[in-house]
Amino acid sequence: MKIYEFNAAESSNSWKVEPNFQRFGYDMITYTEGVILFNDNKNKVYLNTFFMEFIIEVDLMLRRRCGIDSFESNVSLQYSGDSILFKKNADSLDVRINGIDVEIEYAWSDFIYFFIELKKSVRLKFKKHYPNLYKFKEVEFLLLG
Repeated sequence: MKIYEFNAAESSNSWKVEPNFQRFGYDMITYTEGVILFNDNKNKVYLNTFFMEFIIEVDLMLRRRCGIDSFESNVSLQYSGDSILFKKNADSLDVRINGIDVEIEYAWSDFIYFFIELKKSVRLKFKKHYPNLYKFKEVEFLLLG
């Protein structure tokens, strides 16, 4: 799992002029659109999503389930219009994007590593592209925590 591209559709607000928010708001995530590549030895799946929403929702799901040997969790990305099914068994994690008939398999520790790296990449891009928005402690918390 990694960021495939930060670019967004022409009609998108993402990565263009920095918006003028006076405080942190959840609608800020709509300025962080891009594509995430999920891949294993057999398959590749691309997910067009809002990075901040993906990070918030997947981070929340992972924190609630750390230390659990097996689980199944459907993460809803309402702003992006997608959902992702995560199935953990022993030391592996299967990922399935709604509407795509492909499962991507990760070693559990690899998935955690890739997720942390994805957060780092988004944090760097956000900090560079939206320096005035990065001043909100909530943004720093969500991208570092």
